[in-house]
Amino acid sequence: MKKILATVLALVMALALCSVSWADATPITEGMTELDTGSYVLDKDVTLTAGALTVKSGAIVTLDLGTFTLTNKAGEHTIVNNGTLTITGTGTVDNVSHARAALFNNEGATAVLNGGSFTRSQENGKTKEDSGNNSFYTIQNLGTMTINAGVSVTQNGCFSSMVANGYYNGTGKTNTPTMIINGGTFSGGLNTVKNDDCGVMTINGGEFKNFAQACVQNHNKLTITNGNFDGSELKAIADSTVSVIYNCGCGADNDKGMLSISGGTFSGGKEGTYVICDVSTVSEAYTDISGGTFT
Repeated sequence: MKKILATVLALVMALALCSVSWADATPITEGMTELDTGSYVLDKDVTLTAGALTVKSGAIVTLDLGTFTLTNKAGEHTIVNNGTLTITGTGTVDNVSHARAALFNNEGATAVLNGGSFTRSQENGKTKEDSGNNSFYTIQNLGTMTINAGVSVTQNGCFSSMVANGYYNGTGKTNTPTMIINGGTFSGGLNTVKNDDCGVMTINGGEFKNFAQACVQNHNKLTITNGNFDGSELKAIADSTVSVIYNCGCGADNDKGMLSISGGTFSGGKEGTYVICDVSTVSEAYTDISGGTFT
């Protein structure tokens, strides 16, 4: 009897703690725009109506996506981070507008993704020349971002890269966008992951799959220590270089093409595609391979 009573009391206490946790988190609502320091929860499907869900500069925010979907207001990014943001849960952050991201991490901001699915459900990029009037990065980082196991990023288009770290044009920029990928699943985009101008990226794990151009494209400084990079369904097309890993440094200031690979599994595709391709044109560029499995 005493054991049963003790078990019941333990369960009651656990439920009470859970209730307090949810009670302390502020629910995300349709009209919400600016998030200040605190914990927030997505406890239902929400389509924003007032603007992007924006983390205030200097704020420290935890967002639990629960199991629900957050969708942008038309013409806006879904989430813009100007502070310190941690995302958890298994829910979805979606963006349905042209030239807008599901998550935009600004200069000086820090984001840690411990969960969640990020997508552009109406992405319509048809080719690398044709946006289909609705295309963009699913995630763009100009600050500091860490992506951990439990995160999923998808995009069906072939015009925009899916995850972008850095600037499309970094001329005159002194900021160093930094991204660390420790795990997660990444599938789609013209390039599944692009380390762009000024970017510094480290990939320590994760599953990467591309169908259009490259699993990973590097313009500046990229280190790969582990991960599975699947380009088995890549198809060579006219006037295009198609590869699992594509290194293309073409500017000495912020587009240096520095690529180091010490581990990972890299699977090439059909005839006319490459596993590793370096087309860099600057003297600083290199591809240094010290480990890994290549097919």
